[in-house]
Amino acid sequence: MADQALKNADLVQQLKTKLRIFHNVDDQRLDRMIEVSKQVIARDTGYEEIDDPKFIELVLERCRYDYNDSLEFFNANFQSNLLSLSLDGYVPSEEGETDGD
Repeated sequence: MADQALKNADLVQQLKTKLRIFHNVDDQRLDRMIEVSKQVIARDTGYEEIDDPKFIELVLERCRYDYNDSLEFFNANFQSNLLSLSLDGYVPSEEGETDGD
């Protein structure tokens, strides 16, 4: 749990740098944005390696869109990145298995 908090604190700093935020007033809000973005991207892509730089970059970009009240444009603008991450996490089923038959 403490390790996760440390990682989130680092991500908050990275996000603040990206957004050019120099105060601490929004830190809690940014931390919540990061947590929600991690969950949404993991859910949408099926990708679970949250330490992967590609995953982190998408989390930070989604937070940037959220911070600027433009979240509705994120999926369209990052569709290829989301699809690429989804394919990176794809694990084919065992040979001979079928889906739902």
